[in-house]
Amino acid sequence: SKNLEIDIRDRLANLGLDEIKSFTFISREKVIPQSEYNKILEIKNPISKELSIMRNSLYPNMLDAIAKNYAKGIDSFSIFEIGDVFKGTEYPDQEKKISLVLSGYHKKKNWHYSRRNFDFFDLKALIIEILNETLPSHSLNYFRSKNEYYHPGKSADIICKGLIVGSFGELHPKLMKKFQIKQQTVLACLSLNKLINFF
Repeated sequence: SKNLEIDIRDRLANLGLDEIKSFTFISREKVIPQSEYNKILEIKNPISKELSIMRNSLYPNMLDAIAKNYAKGIDSFSIFEIGDVFKGTEYPDQEKKISLVLSGYHKKKNWHYSRRNFDFFDLKALIIEILNETLPSHSLNYFRSKNEYYHPGKSADIICKGLIVGSFGELHPKLMKKFQIKQQTVLACLSLNKLINFF
């Protein structure tokens, strides 16, 4: 599992994505879907209300980091994070994920070409590139995702041999509002725990 993690981390860095590290806590308001809120994951004496519950997803802190940097005038993001998410307090309730977020402009400013926003297909190409190296002998299938993070018509679950190993899509408009992100944003999540089954 460590080798797979290192391998994917290196590949993402070589593709030009920046790695971030964030707290394993999020705000209770940012547990999405709300049905995944679990009282036993709340921290007894949190540092702040913004960091009061163990995260069920890597997305909230990544989206918050992007919103903060938009406020500073940065307009292009390609970031990833590798870390644990929690469904409960037992060891099997912990899962290691890799999440990617692309937001804003695809290219640095340059007089040669007009700029465009990152889109669903940029992200799909990136995932295929990562997974084709990782799962070369397995074919991947894509089905529409029901994940609440994504725009319903622009999202997919990634399936390998009947197992959902991840998902990706365009950030849902109502979540753009919630996280105060005005630029088109696409995000993906892969489960290291599930990918390891194919080695």
